[in-house]
Amino acid sequence: MVASEKVADKIRKSIFDSTRHLSKQPLIGAIEENLINLKQGHRYLIEGNYKIIYKVLHDNIYITDIFDCRQNPQKMKKRN
Repeated sequence: MVASEKVADKIRKSIFDSTRHLSKQPLIGAIEENLINLKQGHRYLIEGNYKIIYKVLHDNIYITDIFDCRQNPQKMKKRN
């Protein structure tokens, strides 16, 4: 495995690990103000440089985006 694959694997693992709490505490994340106009209850968690955007619908949790916080937040509105 090359260095970039190792870095990507480490980021992926940290993102997955940070979402494990959602099954027991789905409202643990803050409300995502950039997507509030969609009225779908988007929330987010922060893991490193990444914002994990999700919503709760019935008993399911949907991760709708993983956004690199080093980008312009206006891009978020265009993607969802």
